[in-house]
Amino acid sequence: MTPTYAGITPTLSSAVINATTDEVNLTNIDKLDVRIGDFLMINDELVRVKSTVSGNPINVFRGVLGTRPTAHSLNDVVRRVKVNPVELRRHSINRASGHTFEYVGFGPGNYSTALPDRHDRSISAEEELLAQSLKRQGGINFYTGMNDRGISYSGNKKLSTITGREEIFDTPFQTIEGEDISVLPSLNVVTPVEGRFSRSVNVEGGADNKVSSNFNGPVIVNNKLTVNSDLESNSLFLQGDATVSRKYTVGIAT
Repeated sequence: MTPTYAGITPTLSSAVINATTDEVNLTNIDKLDVRIGDFLMINDELVRVKSTVSGNPINVFRGVLGTRPTAHSLNDVVRRVKVNPVELRRHSINRASGHTFEYVGFGPGNYSTALPDRHDRSISAEEELLAQSLKRQGGINFYTGMNDRGISYSGNKKLSTITGREEIFDTPFQTIEGEDISVLPSLNVVTPVEGRFSRSVNVEGGADNKVSSNFNGPVIVNNKLTVNSDLESNSLFLQGDATVSRKYTVGIAT
């Protein structure tokens, strides 16, 4: 322990002969202004003054805050310390599995507005999630379950057992500054290590076809490459029938 020093460092004017006595004697007690409730550290033991101090001996509680009471010798150093009331806690975690979410309504939980014939509208995906699980003041809710349409939920992932479509929700995602894609429906952010596709890959580029796709490593194309718009590059290497490719670029006079 490293207690906060509170400015007074006297010594014991007499030994504390055992671990049970509640009396402590300090040198120059009349000049120390020791008060009821003060914490005193004697070697590795922490004691607390339990009565008004008018002189020696001082009545104390022995071995407070988890320290062990032991005997102390004459002239052992005594330090008044400040104890800060600090509470440490971990965030709460709720875990549940095997739920069946049938007919979640507009309130918190299953059957909250009775059977479907009592519903006056179709609830949104957000309302359905709030009916399944609600987080307050932080923490983590992890649960598994299935709704009445055969959609399986596991944490922040839902999987349609009918179509096989997988969707990730309520998860942080990386965007460009100023870009807001949180309002897009069916947002699914996946970060795999590798991928292999047997047929094709189609990147839509967002609603206006202007979202860029970044390739930070080399890209190898083993077949025909077709570009239906402008091609922009710092330089271009062409080989043709030659043995070594040549670099073509644009300069001030070229």
